[in-house]
Parts: sequence; C-alpha cells; structure tokens
Amino acid sequence: MFNALKKTFRLGTIPAVALLLVTAVVSLPAQPQPPEEEPFPRQREMPGRGIKGAGFAGLKPAEAQAAAELLAKGQEQEARGNLGAALKTYKRVFKRYPRSASAPEAYYRTAQIELKRDRPVQAFEAIDAILRAYPSYGKFNELVAEEYRIAYELVNGKRLRMFRVLPGFANEDRGIFFMERLIFNAPFSDYAPLALMNIAEAHSRAGRTEEAIATLDRLITNYPNSILAPEGYLRMAEVHEQTVDGPYYDQAATRESINYYQDFLILFPRHEEVGKAEEGLARMNDMLAQSRLKIADFYYFKRARYQAARVFYNEAITIAPTSESARLARERIARVDVDEARWEATLAAEAQRERGKFLGIFGRGSPAATAPAPMPEPVPETPPETEPGSTVTARP
Repeated sequence: MFNALKKTFRLGTIPAVALLLVTAVVSLPAQPQPPEEEPFPRQREMPGRGIKGAGFAGLKPAEAQAAAELLAKGQEQEARGNLGAALKTYKRVFKRYPRSASAPEAYYRTAQIELKRDRPVQAFEAIDAILRAYPSYGKFNELVAEEYRIAYELVNGKRLRMFRVLPGFANEDRGIFFMERLIFNAPFSDYAPLALMNIAEAHSRAGRTEEAIATLDRLITNYPNSILAPEGYLRMAEVHEQTVDGPYYDQAATRESINYYQDFLILFPRHEEVGKAEEGLARMNDMLAQSRLKIADFYYFKRARYQAARVFYNEAITIAPTSESARLARERIARVDVDEARWEATLAAEAQRERGKFLGIFGRGSPAATAPAPMPEPVPETPPETEPGSTVTARP
C-alpha cells in the first residue's frame, strides 16, 4: 500500500498528497486525556475542630443509626461509672461519624467526663470542637460559659495535674490562648470583653506592658458599649502610669496616661471610680509639671538663661496650678525676676560708664562700647533642704 502511495505521490497529484496526510494522522498513537475534574470537589472530612461543612448532610441512614447506637452505648457506660470505656465509645462516634447528629453530643459528653476527671485542657478542646464544627448545636451559651470558666481558672494560676496525681506548673499562657479562642468563637457574646480584660490583666502581671496596652485598646475599641469599657479606660491609664520612669525621663507615657484619665472623666462622669481617676490625673499632671520644673532649673541654675527658665516655670504652673511643683515654680520665677533685674541694672550701669568716658566722644567707637555684654554667671542652686515642704529634689 505504501509503495502504491509512493508511486502516486511521485505523480504529484493533489489527491495523492491528501491521502498521504490522512494515513499519517491515523497512524499516530492516541494521547492520554486528563481526567475530568469534578465541578465541586469533595471536601476532606476531619473529626472534631475544623470540619468543613459539618451540616449532617450526605449521611446514610445506616451510618446515622450506627452512630446513635454507639452514643447510647457510651451513655450507658457513663451511667454505670465506667468513664474510661465511655470516653473510648464517644471517641468512636465523632471519629467514625463526624457528620452525624450524634457527634456533637459525643463531644459534649466527652467534655463533661474530662471535667469530672480534672482535665480542663481536654474538656476545652472538646467544647471548642462543638463551637467550631457544629454551630447549630443547641447549647451555645452554655458551652461559651464553660470555655470561659476553664480559661479563667488557667489564667489565674490553676495548676494542671501530672499523671493525674502530681500538681504541675501554672500555665497562664495556655489560659490566654484559650481566652483568644473564646473570643474567636463568640466575638459578640458578653464573655468576649471579659476575656479581653482577663488577658490584659495576665499580661500586666507578667510585665508585658505593650501586650496589655494592645489588649485594652482592643477592648475599648471593639466593645465601647460594654460594661467593662469604663474599666478598660481606667486600666489603660494605670498601665501607662506604670511605665513612667520619673520627671527626668521622656514624658510620652505620662501624656498618654493623662489622655486616658481625661477620656474616662469625660465619657463616664458618674462612674463610681471617678475619684480614683481624678487622683490619677492629679498625679500625672504633677509628674509632667515636675518634668517642666527640672528643665527650667537646668536653664536657670546651670546656664543662667532667664527667659528660657521663665517659660518652663510657667508651663509647670499651667499644667498643675495647685501642685507642689507649681508652688516651687512660682518661687523660682520670683528669684528669676530678681536676678534678671539685677543683671539688667548691671548692664545699664556698665553702658552708662562707657558712654561717659571722655564726655561720650572718644569712647563711642571703642571696642569696649560696641562689644556684646557677657552672659551672667550661673546662680548657685539652693539645696533641697532649705525648701520647706518641697517634694521635688534635685537629681544627684
């Protein structure tokens, strides 16, 4: 056949060429085709937390019946006091049949048994699996409350037992993690701001000031209408106050504390902690006034810059007019006025003497008359012991 086609091709006819091309295409091996993808790929079924689409759909009646029978068996074992066997049976329920209606109940019974056996971590995991995978389960508020109770005990120092007998170490970090999971599961519940407040207190006790401030900011920002919002503002001011190092250092934390104390007094004027906020605001204003006072003392006692010293003394008086720092600032301003007046009189007398030389004719163009007047010598600082009632002492 090929020889016949070859002879035909030599003739150069168009039908011969077409026939040759068809023969070559037919003789090519067939290429394997990729399998067609399903329009809706099946999701992987995972027991417990993280089940995707656990809506009890697509379950065969026989499987549902088997799950119900296993659940009933576990409840019978639990009623007889055989908690270990009941836990194994419940685990078989939600491992084998995670999409059945018996799975969330098996998780719930597992959590109750773990609480009886004083294993709060395992109980929390079981409850968390229900909240995440089975939102239609009918005990939502009860489960959230149980999660909060477990996390609260861990945050406040509950010790986990080792080998069910020996007391272990306190694990506040795990409690903080559980609080965060509670907030994720129920962000609009009444327990969410409570969880944030407990997290902030735990960070504050551990010395993690930045984390505490960030958590309190989440509380007052995300839950401004919560009953814990006033306490959040007050705690924010107090935490900032704890970071203040003194009048000799940067006063950014002092200003932040003042802002939150003022916000509390403006937003909640009838709150029962108003007196506490006013006392804190007075302390922070006095601290800021002390800082201004120290700067003014530097310009006055170390550099003899009377105008700069007067500016900072006046700032101290403006910030806290009734404080001890304001009283000292007023006394220092009086001393500045006296020293400045004495220095100006000295300069005026010296200028008068220069102008009077040689009847004011030959000294007019002399270097002594045109040179700038020297700055005054720094004033010796008064020892703190000579200032009765002063609470501001110079730094050694």
